[in-house]
Formats: sequence, structure tokens, C-alpha cells
Amino acid sequence: MIGVWEVDPATNLNLLRAMWWGNGNGSIMPFVNHFLEFMEIYSPEFAGLDSTSTQKNMAEVINLEYVHDKGYSVSRINGLDFSGGNKYGFLVSLRVTLEAGKMAWPDVSQAWAHS
Repeated sequence: MIGVWEVDPATNLNLLRAMWWGNGNGSIMPFVNHFLEFMEIYSPEFAGLDSTSTQKNMAEVINLEYVHDKGYSVSRINGLDFSGGNKYGFLVSLRVTLEAGKMAWPDVSQAWAHS
């Protein structure tokens, strides 16, 4: 799952701008391709992905092969370690943000009516 969040420092509101939840049918490349496409479209100030367990070196591999010196808005993708106690820190941060009403999703109800 890939999510692109716009963070407004003035309001501390986090607005979901793009999301991809897909199945690579055994290949990581659909994920990588969508991740790079979103980096191109949205020019993030920060890009991060899960680097826990079997994905330990994923950020490093993508950086070396696809990001380094390729002109993206970030010089590297940051690997985020969700193992052990780190996971709870991320979950608590997410819960506090949700409870404060600081995350917003676009209304897509009309989009489904036209498909």
C-alpha cells in the first residue's frame, strides 16, 4: 500500500492525495513503479517505506537502482524500521493524529457513481 499525504504545517492537517493498494502477483515492480510515479507527480519532501524483516534493504536497493541522481525531489527514500518497540511508537502517533481529527480523506463517493 502506498499513500501520499499532504501535510499542512499551518493546520497540522494531513490530507490523503493519492493511494495505491495493489497486487504484484509475486513481483515487487508494480509497487516500485507506482512509488516512483507518485514521487514524480507529487515531488515529496520526504519519502519512506517499511524496511522491516524481509524488506530490510528495500529502500537501499530502490535508492541505488532508481533514485540516486535521477532528479527526484528527494535524494533518497528512507527505510522505516517498524520492528520491536518501534512499531508501537508509529501506531501511537497514528492514533493520536486520528483522534485529533488531523487526517482527512477525499470524498470519493461520487467517483464510484460514475464508474
